[in-house]
Formats: sequence, C-alpha cells, structure tokens
Amino acid sequence: MTRNVMLTDDYLIRQINIYLAALANIVGLKTAYMYVEAQLAVDQALEEIFGLPANLLRQMDDDAILEAATHLDVLNLDKLQAAADVFREEGELLEMRGSPEQAAQSYTRALNFYLDAVLNGGAWNLPDPTDKIEWLIDKLAATPLDPDTQYGLYLYAEKQGQWHRAEWLLDRLAQYPDLKDEAVRLRTEFYAKLARLDEAALVAGNLTRTHVLAQAAKYGGEPG
Repeated sequence: MTRNVMLTDDYLIRQINIYLAALANIVGLKTAYMYVEAQLAVDQALEEIFGLPANLLRQMDDDAILEAATHLDVLNLDKLQAAADVFREEGELLEMRGSPEQAAQSYTRALNFYLDAVLNGGAWNLPDPTDKIEWLIDKLAATPLDPDTQYGLYLYAEKQGQWHRAEWLLDRLAQYPDLKDEAVRLRTEFYAKLARLDEAALVAGNLTRTHVLAQAAKYGGEPG
C-alpha cells in the first residue's frame, strides 16, 4: 500500500508514547513474574492499538487485523509494528508460562506483522525491527511456518540481500504443489537479478557467481 501522511505529528507522537508505555508495562510485569497481570496488559495494549476487543482480535486472521490497521487504504505501519512488539512480548510470556505452542502462534503473528511493516516501507516513528525479525526467525526455527509466512520471509531476505536464505526459502515454497509454478517464476526472476550483480555482492549474500549463473541458465533467467 502507498504510504501517505495520515495524521498530525503531535497525534502520532502521543500514540507512539502510549504504545511504548504499554509495552514497558508488559515487560515490567513479565519480569516481575506477574503473569496474569502481564496477560491483561497485553490484551489492553492490543485493544488500545486496534480499538477492538482482544478476544475478537484473537479470532481474526492476519489479513483481517491488517484491515483493522488500515485507514483510507493506508496501512498504519507504526500501529502494525507496535502490535508486532506486543505479540512478541506475549510469545515470551506464554513461553515462560509453559505454553510453547501458543507462544509459537504469538511469535509467528509478530513475525508476520514485522515483515508486513518492513516490506511496506517501514514504520514511520519506531526503530527498525531487523534485530527482532532475526530473533524471531531463530526462535521459530523448529516451528513449521505456513507458505504465506515463508513467502514474506523470502521477500524480506531478498530485500536484505540475504541471497542464500532467499534461495533456501524458494526451495521450501517449491515443495508445495500449488506453488510449484509460482516458485519457478520467482526463481527465474531471482537468478536473473542475481546474475547482474558482481561477485562481491553475491558473496556478501553467501552465494557464488558460478552457482548463480548455473541456476540462471537452468531456469532461463538470463542477465539483462
């Protein structure tokens, strides 16, 4: 979606301060092992961010929540990244309470929202979440991720110049029968793009030019 100026700077700053205060409250309660209070603070923070009851938000899929963070066809990336922060803290809280499966669900939602924020241009007033994304990728290493999340990770890896990770994710996507043709198209575009880069840029992303040219020839992606 196109990023536009939505609200006044003063209003945005007040909202960001509210989000940050809510997040600090969650972290403080969690650190003090006040788990019930921390979960209530998570629910309250989500309700403040989206203006919807927390129990309703938990029944909504990611796309529906994205709609709740959209106004006049503009996705509020600050709101989305703030929600990602809250879901990440909730994941840690659930993990501390001995609920790893629920924790993985919160971590996955946080990862999806961080990716959506970055891929749509980045939050306006919040720090770059790259370190948080990498932390979540490590945290979810043993968790099966759905194709939409893997595709988001592919786009993120390509944007970051993480060529080896992007290639690995394309291999994963190709394992889904419904995505095989799409994976071939993506590979063709991916290797054609990489074939135009010099050796140093490829090595920085953990691939070699020899490998890339071989794959470009295999998938018909000639450098242009």
